[in-house]
Amino acid sequence: METYSKTLELLSSMRKNSTSQELLINNLATLNNLAASKSPEGFHRCVRENSGVEFVVSLSRRYSKSWKFLEKAFAALRNVGSDEQNCELLGDSGSFALAYKALNEHLSRQLLITNILAMFANASQQETNRKALLREPKLIRSILNSIRQYNQEKEILANGLRTLLGFSLHLPCAIKLVEEGGVLVLKEILQDYNTTQESQSTIFGVLNNLCVDDVNCVIIGRSGIIRPICSIIYNTSNNTNNQNNDYHNFNVYDFKKNKNKNEEKKQNEDEQEQDLQKNENFNHQILLYGFSLLANLASNSHNNKLLIENNSISIGINYINESTMNQNNSKNKNKNKNKNNNENSPIEIIEKILILFQNLSHEASFATTLINVNKSFQALVPLLTQKYGSSEIATFRIINIFMNLSHQKIAHRALTDQKVLLPLVSLIERTTQKKIKMSVRALTVLYHLSQTIENRKKIVLAGAINSVIYSLQQFVDNEEVVDITAAIITNLSIEIDSRKEIKYKRGLNLLQNALQKHKFNKKITEQIERGLKNLQTDFN
Repeated sequence: METYSKTLELLSSMRKNSTSQELLINNLATLNNLAASKSPEGFHRCVRENSGVEFVVSLSRRYSKSWKFLEKAFAALRNVGSDEQNCELLGDSGSFALAYKALNEHLSRQLLITNILAMFANASQQETNRKALLREPKLIRSILNSIRQYNQEKEILANGLRTLLGFSLHLPCAIKLVEEGGVLVLKEILQDYNTTQESQSTIFGVLNNLCVDDVNCVIIGRSGIIRPICSIIYNTSNNTNNQNNDYHNFNVYDFKKNKNKNEEKKQNEDEQEQDLQKNENFNHQILLYGFSLLANLASNSHNNKLLIENNSISIGINYINESTMNQNNSKNKNKNKNKNNNENSPIEIIEKILILFQNLSHEASFATTLINVNKSFQALVPLLTQKYGSSEIATFRIINIFMNLSHQKIAHRALTDQKVLLPLVSLIERTTQKKIKMSVRALTVLYHLSQTIENRKKIVLAGAINSVIYSLQQFVDNEEVVDITAAIITNLSIEIDSRKEIKYKRGLNLLQNALQKHKFNKKITEQIERGLKNLQTDFN
């Protein structure tokens, strides 16, 4: 209640002395101190119940030529916006129009710009404020100009990027942001060697939001920003995987008088551990947002060539290989450290990489590039069996990738390696009713591979006949399963030994049974009849 009464007293004083600029500035300073107190709830409630936001905005219009007054006024609005209920009032208070004017007339006043962008950073968290932004059509351009001018100032840049992150969640704002050249501003910041990890992470978040719109997605791809994005992901990935875990070896001591050496050592170690954890958290966030961004960009085929040319495939494969290797090496180490906590698990990053690869795998150049990347299939195959805790969805994505690759003969040699085929065949044999869609796609891989003599031998060696017979027997009522298994049997039964094995395992009877069940489906019956013809060749 004390904070409430003091705030009310200040607002009353300001209303009585609204013509005294100097007194108002002092009152605003005191008001901001109350907002920063340990218990600001009374301040926020008083402002809300006594039209404090509207009052400060009205005073700011009167003294809009005074940057000193505006500095304090926008500091107050910044503080008001830290309260969720009060934050909703900013967009309808006229503060955005006032901010637009101040950004243009007082751009050289750094503290004022800091407070304005901090206010927007808070305001952008509310949907009503995002919509209100569009009522000032030139405001986004002014915000971008401010960010560009002060991109070396840490606080201004951080608040500016938070502002863009919040407003980019509203599609009309996101479109306007791109139209006003926002992507180029973000590109300039990413290309700056001094840009912090926090800024990089926030920019990736903004770009992810902008990619929701297809036109925006293409514009982003054509802007040249893919190169710095991939460069940052590459450098961050190397930093993450090559991080020195033995951070306690740093012997940094402050031999101050009356200080215990052991206490000082412990303090240094704690600080180093905190710094390491903070750095690791930022690295994880950059990689998560970064690969998510690449995956979103790849959802539009116009960007795929650029993504492949900028080494997104090798960066992704290297991350999977390094992170899974580190995961294996650290199983029995650092059990009590935060380093291996689930929050920073590489699995969620790997799953973003798989979305990227799935989107790119339709491109002809994807197969060539993937094959030329060292240990590419070694990285992907273990994820088929969810070896590192990857999800079923991740397995499904890998099968989709393999299915798209199987359309291209250049990928057949890699796909028919027993290290690839064995887990694929095993997966088919473990299929349940709920996973039929996944199984059909895995069977499609076998079908495409089964079209040459050399491949057929490798497929049979991996036990494909058992998996095909199992699928046909278990899911004979499913048209997709019957169609694809009949097609595989047709191809495999060209070889005499395979033909004998299929018949020995009741493949002929199963096909005849399937023919009866699907006799009204012309496409399936024709496929089954081709398979039956090949199997019965021995009798002719």
